[in-house]
Amino acid sequence: MKIAIVAPCPVPFIVGGAEKLWWGLARHFNENTPHQADIIKLPAPEADFWSLMDSYQRFSLLRLDGFDLVISGKYPAWMVEHPRHVCYMLHRLRGLYDAYPGPPLGDARSYPPAIRTLLDLLDHNRGRREILPELFASLMEISTDDEEAKAAFDFPGPLSRVVVHFLDNLALDPARIRRFAAISHTVARRPDYFPAGAEVAVVYPPSNLTVSPGDRYESFFTVSRLDEPKRVGLLIEAMGHVEADVKLLIAGVGPAEERLRALADGDSRISLLGFKSDAELATLYQNALAVPFVPYQEDYGLITVEAMLAAKPVITVKDAGGPTELVRHGENGLSVDATPQALGRAFTQLAEDRQLARTLGKRGRQDAEKITWHAVADILVDSLPKPPFIPTAARRRRNKKLVVVTTFAIHPPRHGGQNRVYHLYRRLAAEFDIVIIALVDQGVPQTRVEIAPGLWELRIAKSREHAAQEARLQEQVPIPIADIAAALYYRHTPALLDAIQQESADATALVACHPYLFPALAEVSAKPVWYEAQDVEFQLKAALMPREGMGAELAARVKRLEQTCCEAAQSILVCAKEDAEILSREFLVDPNKFILTPNGTNCDEIEYKDLPARQALKRRLGCAAQRFVLFMGSGHQPNITATEDIFKLAAALPKIFFVIVGSVCYAFDPALKPENVWLLGEVTEISRKIIMELADIALNPMSGGSGTNLKMLDYFAAGVPVIATDKGARGLDVVDGEHLLIRSVVDMPRALDQLLAQPEYAARLSRSARRHVEEHFDWQVIASRTLADIQRLTHSLP
Repeated sequence: MKIAIVAPCPVPFIVGGAEKLWWGLARHFNENTPHQADIIKLPAPEADFWSLMDSYQRFSLLRLDGFDLVISGKYPAWMVEHPRHVCYMLHRLRGLYDAYPGPPLGDARSYPPAIRTLLDLLDHNRGRREILPELFASLMEISTDDEEAKAAFDFPGPLSRVVVHFLDNLALDPARIRRFAAISHTVARRPDYFPAGAEVAVVYPPSNLTVSPGDRYESFFTVSRLDEPKRVGLLIEAMGHVEADVKLLIAGVGPAEERLRALADGDSRISLLGFKSDAELATLYQNALAVPFVPYQEDYGLITVEAMLAAKPVITVKDAGGPTELVRHGENGLSVDATPQALGRAFTQLAEDRQLARTLGKRGRQDAEKITWHAVADILVDSLPKPPFIPTAARRRRNKKLVVVTTFAIHPPRHGGQNRVYHLYRRLAAEFDIVIIALVDQGVPQTRVEIAPGLWELRIAKSREHAAQEARLQEQVPIPIADIAAALYYRHTPALLDAIQQESADATALVACHPYLFPALAEVSAKPVWYEAQDVEFQLKAALMPREGMGAELAARVKRLEQTCCEAAQSILVCAKEDAEILSREFLVDPNKFILTPNGTNCDEIEYKDLPARQALKRRLGCAAQRFVLFMGSGHQPNITATEDIFKLAAALPKIFFVIVGSVCYAFDPALKPENVWLLGEVTEISRKIIMELADIALNPMSGGSGTNLKMLDYFAAGVPVIATDKGARGLDVVDGEHLLIRSVVDMPRALDQLLAQPEYAARLSRSARRHVEEHFDWQVIASRTLADIQRLTHSLP
């Protein structure tokens, strides 16, 4: 199915728990199911009642007929009309529902005539969607022409409350919603959140933070936005009732920070850490003795899940809401009264009994591991029958065929590796029938889909034993190792070997995309193998892995594997000349084996926007005075490091907005970022296009990795002036001062000032860069050169 996840985009934009939830759900659908999902967002300001009504109206007019299913979870997005609409509720507008502080609606006779007419319209048309045009027109008339009536709409207030309740109840009428679900029982039980008698499924969403158990039990640690509802002050007060010499570490920023620092003053055991990256948070979780989390009536509380994944007990309070559903007192954590004295006793109990902390934490991790996107998707989307098997012969269009193996799903392409595989082989499919066999997570249905003419993706899920072995290995190292585990445990997934054997029977050649599934190819087929070296894997893993223990052992295994793959391959496709030189020198490989197949872009799909067009767009959107600096990247470790450097740049350049796009955003807690950094996460192609048109400058402050960066080519093609490190510009044959500025991270602030102050110079760089991409890095050009080189080197193609 084609699934639209419909959500409001906050104004001003921030990345919160809702954004992370939708990103994670969309990624799961796209990578682990046969469905294709996109996130559809509209700006939804809600600073005042009238802006909120504009947002409700815009969503009510949205038409998504091209999608098979719509999922919404927040106001006003659920105003969208669709015959298959699922509501996965995060919350309603709490200030007009369970947290409403104002009076009830007064007697209708006490209001001006326009409001009496409006209330009569609402009273006589409950559930009737056809009156929406009249309702919004009446509200518009009041807002523009009737100052007396407009003044009665306090926000929050009784009139704004009755209008929002009317609209929400109309949108969430059981006749219009196929299925109701909630992120917690706390949400499901709130008065007026769901229609009377509606069956509401509760399914907990997982966290996107990668965290594994730690053996150190050092300090109490918590992370929150520092505002009043999180009640961090209660934790500081609780430390006054703890005699043990144990620290309380508090990460996060927010409006209550100054008050909390004053409250903690005098207790050297308490430290407010400020902003911490997701990588730093994972370490803090791992080293914690326990994680206290005491918000008031939280909707859910991902901090609870993250702590449990780190095998650390959570200390919460009985009125915390969502966390109390996950924490069972004395079994996997502690839940006490919301007083400093009770919390102090809980702190003392765990400080004096570390074994109890270990026991509770271990049980908590077992519970957290049951919280999965697979379970969420099962609740939200009806099961679909498997697509019918299509015999190989029925698909053949040509007498030449490639079989490519990868350790990740390809379609829809979201990150750099997916984009390269999809676009390169989509172009090569003009010459070959191509089947990509993708090894994906356990439980994902086996599917076979033609993702482009002549290009098929066959997804094979890891077996239960394969997944279990991988999980055990993952516990021993701090970075993701699914690719390495594929090389070690592929025999535990017989379906993978069966698929390779069947597809390779009539193949011209087999392609190992990365070296990890090369052993599987070699085991079942004697056909020629090509190695697509997207990176110099042994260098990449050596840089990321711990240098002792299992990390060192796995890095050595990767090096041996890559050497074997290079030696056995008939030809080796590399992204950059530098990569070929390293592999040839390290493994004594014949330099003539290498085919330069750089990363590319689709110039015909990316419109070049010159300086006047960019300035006109910014004026049209009301942001002509703002300066936007763009970085795009996947959750690859070099991109995470680059983003950390951007955070430092942002702190030094508070007047510039740094916009970060891609799954790299999931490595960071949005509550802990600098204020002038926007973490947008994965976005639609349309949103990505608009973002590149708005960007004044693009950065690529890479300090590691290998190969070339696809993001650079997209920047160049779109006409965004670029500042990059020499690592970020590798493999592109670009010249400093002609196509871009090449600077160290330390020198980037000066370079940013230079380009922003000299827009014509920046425009000259971007024009030169676009020509360079068109001539050398368009996917069609790359594919044509690659085909010619393959023909020349192999002499084996019919």
